[in-house]
Amino acid sequence: MEEASKRVPIRNLSDFEKAAQKSINKRIENLLVKIQKSNIDPIGFGLRYRSRHFNDDDWEQWKSLYSNDVFKVKSKVQIEDTGLIE
Repeated sequence: MEEASKRVPIRNLSDFEKAAQKSINKRIENLLVKIQKSNIDPIGFGLRYRSRHFNDDDWEQWKSLYSNDVFKVKSKVQIEDTGLIE
């Protein structure tokens, strides 16, 4: 919308919000799966898991759980205005 050559009607903003949400959800989900397949955890899901589970083999449990996790991403995009100057 920032590069639009003409004004985008306010009533169409919800369509753009839905499209942006769908795109963001997919991109973030793909990133999380890529990180998971690389067997790394830069976000710290494993540290959070281990801080709440105090078993002798908590690290092994985490590794088996993490490799099988399925990510569901839900974002909310709210466009207030197009930002075009008339």
